[in-house]
Amino acid sequence: MKVIVLKSTNNVGMVGDIVDVKPGFARNYLFPQNRAVHADSTNMKRFEHQKKMLEKQIEKAREESKSLQEKINGKEITIVRKSAVSKKLFGSVTSLDIQKALMEEYEHEINRKSIVLSEPIKQIGEYQIPLKLDGGLQASIKVIVEADSSEADQLAAQIQEANAAEDRQAKAAAKQSKENSEEGSDQTAQEPAVKAEEVTE
Repeated sequence: MKVIVLKSTNNVGMVGDIVDVKPGFARNYLFPQNRAVHADSTNMKRFEHQKKMLEKQIEKAREESKSLQEKINGKEITIVRKSAVSKKLFGSVTSLDIQKALMEEYEHEINRKSIVLSEPIKQIGEYQIPLKLDGGLQASIKVIVEADSSEADQLAAQIQEANAAEDRQAKAAAKQSKENSEEGSDQTAQEPAVKAEEVTE
């Protein structure tokens, strides 16, 4: 089905584009949200009258997209998460988390659907995340996922205490073993003397 795009939509087109889409997608998504209309003769004529206005909107959208690209490309954001010793996160980092972090750190609002994340991030590390902006423009940001330092310190303290406890137990066991060994030696040394006294009597 041919439709006229009224609102720029990822993987569909820019405002004013005439594109082919699946009928179900048009009826269930594009039409209800006023993102497109059927490209029939009536709408085509109506579209011609609105074309100049749409062209201004298109130009404005492209300028805004270009400005956003220049501001955001190459930026870094840091997201802190709880994690295990293996660096695996307790949970994950999603495109929504990245969107919020961009807004908090740089006050740049970006459509969550523009963030190209094939699957949620589940490990501590650094990630290059591509962005698809309006007008076919692209950008890239670095997402640094760090472990919660307070939790990491607590975990390190627990591990250190556990190791210290093992050392104390090992030393105590070694001391007890040595004492038992010395007691056994003393008893062995005293036995012949006792027997000798018995014979003398």
